[in-house]
Amino acid sequence: MKLWHYGKITLVLSLVFCAGAVSGSLVTAHVIKKALENSLKFDHWTTGAMDVLQSKLNLKPAQRERVQVIIDQMGREIKGAFSQAIDQTGQSLVRSQRLVDQELDPGQRVVHAEMKRQFRADLKTKLNIDLPPE
Repeated sequence: MKLWHYGKITLVLSLVFCAGAVSGSLVTAHVIKKALENSLKFDHWTTGAMDVLQSKLNLKPAQRERVQVIIDQMGREIKGAFSQAIDQTGQSLVRSQRLVDQELDPGQRVVHAEMKRQFRADLKTKLNIDLPPE
């Protein structure tokens, strides 16, 4: 009888542990997704940078104005560099997909076409990135 009692306790504790692990992983995935989305918005980045500088350095109004100009310029430069990197990466991905297509037989190309379509859709919905046309 005691063995059954300990078995129930073990089962309940295991279920509680599993539920915690599943809910923790779901929350973590959601938080990471939101953080990634926000990190790709440069308007948030420049505002956040200014907030950090103001809170840590206690900038005077004149300093704040001059630093704001610097941060805005840097934000535009970073955004341009990031856009350029995304564009080059997209071109490389499309080029590699074309090369892979050349190595596939017709049946495999059908499957690969669906994989490419899904990949494009995921990039668009999750990161708001469009790949260059094939």
